[in-house]
Amino acid sequence: MQTTANYGLKKPDGTDIVNIQDFNDNVDVIDQKLKQAMDAAGEIGSHADTHRPGGSDPIPTAAPSGGLGTANAAGSSTSLARADHAHLAFDSTNPVANGTASAGSAATAARRDHVHPTDTTRAPLASPALTGTPTAPTAAADTSTTQIATTAFVTGQAGTVTPNMDGSAAVGTSKKYAREDHRHPADTTRAPLASPALTGTPTAPTAAVDTSTTQVATTAFVVNQAASTSPVMDGTATAGTSKRYARADHVHPVDTSRAAQTDLVAHLAEDATLTTKGHVQLSSSTTSTSTTLAATPSAVKVAMDKANAAIPSSQKGVANGIADLDSSGNVPANRLGNAAKFQRGSLSGFSKSMAPLEEYTVTIPVMPEAQSGRVYLSGSNYIGMEIAFNRSSLDGYSITGAGANSCASSKMDSGYVSYYGYGFNGSSTVKILECYINSNNSIIIKFVNTHLSTTTTINVASMSWEVKSQ
Repeated sequence: MQTTANYGLKKPDGTDIVNIQDFNDNVDVIDQKLKQAMDAAGEIGSHADTHRPGGSDPIPTAAPSGGLGTANAAGSSTSLARADHAHLAFDSTNPVANGTASAGSAATAARRDHVHPTDTTRAPLASPALTGTPTAPTAAADTSTTQIATTAFVTGQAGTVTPNMDGSAAVGTSKKYAREDHRHPADTTRAPLASPALTGTPTAPTAAVDTSTTQVATTAFVVNQAASTSPVMDGTATAGTSKRYARADHVHPVDTSRAAQTDLVAHLAEDATLTTKGHVQLSSSTTSTSTTLAATPSAVKVAMDKANAAIPSSQKGVANGIADLDSSGNVPANRLGNAAKFQRGSLSGFSKSMAPLEEYTVTIPVMPEAQSGRVYLSGSNYIGMEIAFNRSSLDGYSITGAGANSCASSKMDSGYVSYYGYGFNGSSTVKILECYINSNNSIIIKFVNTHLSTTTTINVASMSWEVKSQ
């Protein structure tokens, strides 16, 4: 700590701790010295006033030596000035502000109201704008006052302990600050963002049903994604587009378009007999008499070769020879000679709605040699009608089945059969009008609804026929 030469004002060094009391003491000294200087200047003014011209005391008529300015006769002092006194001359230059402290040696006096200029080389006490590299005493570590903090104080306040990670949130009370490059330890009580290995029972918000994003799925979301519709059984195979999953205990309906496994097992166990369809074993034997084995094409060929070898082809289709068969398994008519010729066949049943007086004709082509024959109309309950005919007319009829002589007993499906009064249907209005072989070698069967105003239906389950040449 240094002091000034004149008044002993305190001047702290750069390494001294700044003490506000030192500033206060300096101000007190300056205030005291200024007061003394002002009082001295006042005495000089009073002394000069006694020498005013025209005063009560005799004074010289000439201005005092060393006087400054025009003599003033307006004074009011009653004191007399010595005849040989001299006034100090006032300095006419502006006082300076800064420099080396000194008592001074000038013969002139400073005016009482003189003003020093602002010292721009010094900082004001209030809000100084310091430049360069200002320094100040460094406060002790952890000081918390209005004392200026130096860079040494700031760097000295850096924390030296490792920071914590987990705990209750708090502002803290330490006077130390955390360094810029400080690092908290990994918080093992929290899960990392990347691939966390959660424990316990983690929870999360449950996404809306059918959400398909990167949002975490909760157990509630998974359960809510279970399908609520019954699964289908058959159809076109597809991967599907539903976001729902099938429950573990879901059950598909029975596929009625496929055979049941039990039916397949039973079917595989069915062996064919002479009266029951089923599985048979193939055999190429040509000597077996089994009724459960099926002949292979090889066995059939062997049998045919033996038959052909037994009957020379020169004896086939000749007089007193063997007749070959046509594609239907019948002896062709041209192989029968003058013997009677027969032809048989069958037709599917039919159902025909007939308007009043409407006629319905069934045409059956037959062999040219046919001269007469019979038609059998059958129903599902084994009740039917037999009609005999020739090339010109209907020869007659008969009803077969239970109660054959009864019109009602001749029911075929929902209709009735009649001829000359026996009806084909419930109202007995459908009749056979004609049945014969025409010139085009076809059997003609003509039905008619005899009712004048009612539409009716005739139903026939099946038809079979036969014709002969004689």
